[in-house]
Formats: sequence, structure tokens, C-alpha cells
Amino acid sequence: MMMISLFSCKKAKTVVVNIDTSKTDLDALSADITKIDIDMTKMSVTMIYSQIFNMLIMPEEYENKTIKVSGAFEVYPNENGEIDCFTLTVMDATACCKEGLDFIWLGDHTYPDDYPEVGDEITITGKYKTFENEDGITRSYLYISELIPVEDRK
Repeated sequence: MMMISLFSCKKAKTVVVNIDTSKTDLDALSADITKIDIDMTKMSVTMIYSQIFNMLIMPEEYENKTIKVSGAFEVYPNENGEIDCFTLTVMDATACCKEGLDFIWLGDHTYPDDYPEVGDEITITGKYKTFENEDGITRSYLYISELIPVEDRK
């Protein structure tokens, strides 16, 4: 079970979903990020916000794309406190609204030991994947193999 956070200007909505991804699928995702399809690190904050919004409303357009993006690291526990949802958030130009892109860091990473502090600026790179949950709702994640604190970027 994984919690998904959907952001709007006023509040966050939480939905619990099942993710069924095999180890083979995850290995294939992490092996193929050499070509970046969408590099949002070179975009303005307005463009990044808009791009993430588009990814959330038209996920099929971004399926299997390798995406690189920078933003703030956020963590949201599920209602049982057992599994954390990791999210990269970007504020709009007026700093009143934010969009979030949920991600799963592939490999053997433990929270909080291997992760940045909440609110730290990070850059992540990974494959965008969607799935439909048992209620017929499409959800998406960026399956990342790279997480770099912004101050460490070259």
C-alpha cells in the first residue's frame, strides 16, 4: 500500500493505493535513465509547476519518459504510519500553490537515514509510470535512480 498526495492551492488530498511492480520491472526502470526526455531543471518555476500539473492531468502523455526535476523534498505518512510517500513539490510563481510529484527511489534506501531533510531542495531523475488502482483511478510515480541535494549538483 502506498499513499498518494494530490496537491491543490488550498489543501492536500490523500488516497491509499496498491502498487504491484515486480523486481524485474524496477530493475528495468533503473537501468534506462541515460537519455533524459524532459529536463525541468532548465525551466522557470512557472514552467515546472505547469509541466507537473500537465503530468497529473494527462499522465498517459508522459508514460515511460525519463524526467529530471528539482524541487523541495516532502514526506507524507499513510494513515497507519507504516509507509511513507516521498514527494517533490514545486511552488507556483506567487508561492500560494504547489504541485507534487510522488516518487519511489529504486534500490536499498532507508528513510530517514538515506534521505534529505524535509524541505531540502533536491534534483531527481527517473522514469514516469502510471497504473490504475482497483477503483479504476490512474495514479503515477517517478521511479527514480538518482536523488541529489541541490547544493551537490554539478
